[in-house]
Amino acid sequence: MKTKIRCKGVFKRGFICLCLIFLLTPSALAYVLTDMGHWNKRVEIEDRTSYSEFHTSRADWNSAVSHTGVYFQEVPGSGHSWITDNQVSDTWYGYYYVIDRYLLVGRVTKFHIELNRNILVNESSNCKRSVITHELGHALGLGDNPPETRSIMRYDRNRDTMFRPYPDDVRGVEAYFR
Repeated sequence: MKTKIRCKGVFKRGFICLCLIFLLTPSALAYVLTDMGHWNKRVEIEDRTSYSEFHTSRADWNSAVSHTGVYFQEVPGSGHSWITDNQVSDTWYGYYYVIDRYLLVGRVTKFHIELNRNILVNESSNCKRSVITHELGHALGLGDNPPETRSIMRYDRNRDTMFRPYPDDVRGVEAYFR
């Protein structure tokens, strides 16, 4: 006479419990939602602007933070994250807004950058570059910095002379992607 061992239900319940514990633990959830424990350091962006300064600003960031593995990759037609310029009847130069982010850990996964063509149309190439570099800094996790810092992320910077990332900006990116 053969006896059946009925362990199937026990294993099934145990497996489900382990999965729930793993997924409900914030650090485990962060691990799953960040490409299996590694920050995705490639920031994809589509250029929908009429400004050549975007390519220079992107290259400035890629060069400044290359040692971290973080980089902007232009992905035409992706529809994922993009930068665009529009005619806006307001006084701001550029605007960064988050569309989506990883749940709980806060890392932005989709964003849009809008440049105010009405303001930038008569500005110098350096000013446009400064605005674009500043907005790309937001896409790398940086916030606006106070006036006493030397940073592209200063809201009140001189846009004609400050148009590249500075050491404080690079340190901020390093800390964000650690």
